Amino acid sequence: MRNALRHLHDDPDLPASPTPLFNYAQLTPRERRFVDGYVLHLDRFKAAKDAGYRRATAADDLLREPRIRAAVRERTEVVSELAGITAADLRRELKVINDADVTELSGVHRVPCRHCHGMNSQYQYTDPELYYVEQACAYGEQGWPFSCVTNEFGPELHSHARAAWISGKEGRSINLKGGGGYSRNNEVNQDCPQCHGQGVPMAYVCDTRHVSEGGRKILKGLRIGSDRIELLTIDRNHVRDILARDLRVGVERKELVVSLPKTAEEFRAVLESMPVRELEQFVSMMVTLGEGEYAEVHQTAPTMRRGN
Repeated sequence: MRNALRHLHDDPDLPASPTPLFNYAQLTPRERRFVDGYVLHLDRFKAAKDAGYRRATAADDLLREPRIRAAVRERTEVVSELAGITAADLRRELKVINDADVTELSGVHRVPCRHCHGMNSQYQYTDPELYYVEQACAYGEQGWPFSCVTNEFGPELHSHARAAWISGKEGRSINLKGGGGYSRNNEVNQDCPQCHGQGVPMAYVCDTRHVSEGGRKILKGLRIGSDRIELLTIDRNHVRDILARDLRVGVERKELVVSLPKTAEEFRAVLESMPVRELEQFVSMMVTLGEGEYAEVHQTAPTMRRGN
């Protein structure tokens, strides 16, 4: 039977498969069930019966059709490809996930505050913000209404622009505070009198086009809201548990059930029948065990030699 499946790959009479499962997709649901069953247990009669065919010759009739045999070939190739994934491949992928650095995807940076590098430790603008404030002052000098000043930099800078507009309208010099040149890429000023060298926290999200292999594997997706971006990652604790079980370094636990005897003779008989491993566990947990109680014990105690 396996030879029959193998010959399907070299059968020149079968239709071509321009894409994976091309012929399989053209079958009816019942024909697909037959193909799946045939590939699964290699019994054409059982596959036909499970698919709902009642005629005794249905299996042979189906396998005479080139499109059915082509679909069997396609499903066999898919199964073979999946079976090619070895345990070593899975271990490697789990290790890549376990070793991935989650801070590559998102985290918090400390950036300089607005006073870290401003002149005389005053509020420092970025260059576009500085131009925005100077333009507001020019609007005031020219008699334009304040409604001409846009709110493109948020409410704080809008209030600075209003002060500059009033200064221009009243013919006073503009107060540029700490000047321009602010950048979050600068280092935090440890002597800053405003933040005292702490800077300000800035959350960041990675550019997913440039993450490592581990970063791509732990990233499940993201949710984008009106005011936030939430990254979704896989549970790496679960991955560590799988690796620990595979490497047999996990802490195994078992339940030790002991019904305490009533007499000294019964107690001695119980102790004599217990394996050494359970006996030392029982002794180590005597203070917590009561009649009819259960104690969960670790199998990590040192082995006690017989005769000690």
